[in-house]
Amino acid sequence: MLNATLNRVRTWLVDYRGTLAVVGLSLLLALATIEWVGGDLSTFSSRLQPFHDGDLLLNSWTMYQAYDNLLHRPFNLGYSGIFYDEPASFAYTIAPYGIAVFTLPVYLLTGNDLLLTYNLYLVATFVLTAWAFYALVRYLLSAPRTAAIIMALAVTFSQWRLTQIVHIESLSTQFLLCAIYAFHRLVDEARWRWVFLLSGAFFFTFLSSGYLGMFLIVMAATIALYLVARYPDRLTLRVLGMLSAAAVIAIVVCLPFLLYRLDNPDFRAGYTLNEVFTHSASLDALVRGNTLIYHDLISGDITEGALFPGFSVLVLALLGWMWRHHGGKPNVEATASDEAVQDGTKTAVRIALTPRDVVSVYGVIIVVGVVLCLGPVLRIDDNEIAPLPYHLLYQLPGFSSMRVIARFFLLAVLGFGVLGTHALGVLMSRGNSLQVFVGLVALTGLLTIELVPVNRTISTPNNRIFDLHNEQKDVVSSYPDKSALNEWLAEQPDDTVIFHYPLWSEVPRAGYLCEYSYLFDQRLHGLKMFNGWGSLLPNQYLRYANFPEVNIVARLYQKGVRYALVHNDFLTASEQQQLRDRLESNNRAFTLPYMTSVDGVDIYDLQAVQLTGFATEPQGLVYEFDQPAFGMGWHSPGFSDDGATVQWMAESEATFHVPWGDEASLLPGTNLDVTFAAITLTPEMFDGFYAQVGDTDLPIQPTSEDGVFVLHIPHTVLPTDARTFMIEFYTDATITAAEAGVGEEDEYRVAVGFDWLRVQSVYDPTVGEPLVFEFGSPVPGVGWENPERLDAATWTWMNATEATFALALASSAELEVTFQVANVLDQALLDGVVLLVNGEPVALERTTLDSADVFTGVLPLSEAGQIVLTFQIEQTVSLAELDPSSPDMRQLGLALDWLRLAPVSENS
Repeated sequence: MLNATLNRVRTWLVDYRGTLAVVGLSLLLALATIEWVGGDLSTFSSRLQPFHDGDLLLNSWTMYQAYDNLLHRPFNLGYSGIFYDEPASFAYTIAPYGIAVFTLPVYLLTGNDLLLTYNLYLVATFVLTAWAFYALVRYLLSAPRTAAIIMALAVTFSQWRLTQIVHIESLSTQFLLCAIYAFHRLVDEARWRWVFLLSGAFFFTFLSSGYLGMFLIVMAATIALYLVARYPDRLTLRVLGMLSAAAVIAIVVCLPFLLYRLDNPDFRAGYTLNEVFTHSASLDALVRGNTLIYHDLISGDITEGALFPGFSVLVLALLGWMWRHHGGKPNVEATASDEAVQDGTKTAVRIALTPRDVVSVYGVIIVVGVVLCLGPVLRIDDNEIAPLPYHLLYQLPGFSSMRVIARFFLLAVLGFGVLGTHALGVLMSRGNSLQVFVGLVALTGLLTIELVPVNRTISTPNNRIFDLHNEQKDVVSSYPDKSALNEWLAEQPDDTVIFHYPLWSEVPRAGYLCEYSYLFDQRLHGLKMFNGWGSLLPNQYLRYANFPEVNIVARLYQKGVRYALVHNDFLTASEQQQLRDRLESNNRAFTLPYMTSVDGVDIYDLQAVQLTGFATEPQGLVYEFDQPAFGMGWHSPGFSDDGATVQWMAESEATFHVPWGDEASLLPGTNLDVTFAAITLTPEMFDGFYAQVGDTDLPIQPTSEDGVFVLHIPHTVLPTDARTFMIEFYTDATITAAEAGVGEEDEYRVAVGFDWLRVQSVYDPTVGEPLVFEFGSPVPGVGWENPERLDAATWTWMNATEATFALALASSAELEVTFQVANVLDQALLDGVVLLVNGEPVALERTTLDSADVFTGVLPLSEAGQIVLTFQIEQTVSLAELDPSSPDMRQLGLALDWLRLAPVSENS
């Protein structure tokens, strides 16, 4: 029994010795490569390998989001924690569901350890790619094991793959190779096993990297066209039927992971032809390499712009092409009993392609890869010479969504590998054992010299490129630990939305740490972010780098973003001062409340923003448009012909926010009239002029005064749960001065210009009816927090020592005011409560009702109209001051439960 077992093991080791060798060697070389290029294997389970690069942070986060969606929202695969309020925001990224499905068991077995899973898969891409290429050339060429092993390692550790070492999706070439292998086997045998392998490999290829998916389509199409041209009889109905079945299965399994992308308008739009042109390779890229031996010769981009594969690889490929008529075992008809085992791979009953055909078709693939990587236009010395075939491919779905066209060079790399394997096989068949051994050792040495990647720690006097990279490495190595901030964010409600500042474009020197770090940390707190990064960006996203400009803060407020987080460690001292200056200058239009600072990150409450550009008058609020309007779609304030300050709508839609929790605001239920003075370049611009509040369209009506209009806003469309309400102004179009015939040159486009705007209350008298205000909606005044709720109870905290409450009186009857205190942090504050009405004090009596403190007083007689109640206390205090373990830094006073106003005769 023991001898039989040992014999079976010995037989298995002999049969699979090539596979075991390529797996073992690729594993050792992968670990050595990671350490060589800047990794640290001692931190393999605790740090992303090989180094903390921005794309590593980004791509590892996309894996986390893919895992999270698969486990918790499998029917909402377009969800992600970035680009809040954008549809199917995961479509902006690579969304590597293929990698996530493939590695999900490892992720779960490691206890959801993202870093360890990522690093294990990184190593696996090298091992699996080497094994897949080895199996492919052993099958296609019946190549000697040694030749197949050498070229499998050369392809796996090629310059192309190592320049993509921070792009885990591009490293996933094993899926592409498995799909090509299955394609060949299906054409040769037409068995269902190859149908399922091809469709499964297509799933993992396309959903790991859209680039690799398109490469697979191009390679399969090239091979199919060769077969059609040379061996049409091999494409029998059975073969075509099974290829169709594989395609249908692949489409069915991929569709759920692709359909959500169509919901994203930016993804549907794809990249512009100019962007594709910018990221295509130039001819000089084909003779520039970035491996260790060539890096001193580089004068520009060291990644996508350097494609030279090495002289050894080129010479072998050239020899393989020249010897395409020689060597290799003939692929002839065989019976089932003649099937031989080659490292676990059985030869087909009949292989459609002879070694000559294999060399020929993969030679064509080399040409296709080189031509396509040059993009839509041939460039020489930055001069556009002629259009190229990719100009046509760009018109097809999928190809227009590819940006870095230089990556098509992978097709050439794989072709070089196949042709090089054939050349080695021919050489090995022509020499004696000693000659073959010496030749293989010399060739391996040459390949090693040319393919050894650049060590990130190397710096030479004439190597300015890598001096820069060393500086960058020092920066990204000190990835900031903001555990306290992430803990604070994790304690916020799940529906909290945050905005990080600065954006990418503001800090180019630390770009790898800016948006990427926000993404990487999002997995720790789980909140939705307005920020994000990916293959695509939402339209106008980079405009938010101008925070805290008025229109930017207004848009963030409008979209419901709660906190703005300013990361001072990503700003220089001068940039921090500039930010403070912008905040101070914007105080004319709004005040952005500062909350606290955690881990050096300043936190502002965007939903507590207070509008300060309004003047309070007896008839309401007035805005003069002499400072930027708090909204979107406006030009900066300017002057009209008569010297008045005017702010023009820059678009056919502009938003304008009005205080709804200010001193001149009224209780919910009161109608408003918005009166404003406006001008246009041509009277016809007023024809399609209207407004919208909430979802209600409202007409804008002219008054008897020339150029003055009124907008009637019923209380039914006003919000009850916000401190401001928004008016959206609409016109049919914008116009230039030249188009209006009032200027000679085309200047900026405008719609309607606003001079001033007044908000007035309109209410019906209700004599003798008591008024009761539950503090479950925003208080019409200043000095208050947002309402809070627990079960059926609601209350609102004072956040200042003085808080106002504005309301309208329908008569001049003597009124009694009663209000109940729901909570207080310091009981001593109850002894010093003061109430003023229009500046006059009210005598208060304090009683207890159901264990709650109730205050009652009689208001002095006043005329019907608007009054302002002012609540005063001696001081405020925070929960953090009373309990150091509390994260609540808010300064609070009294929390009021309800307030009642009624004629004295009706009060009990």
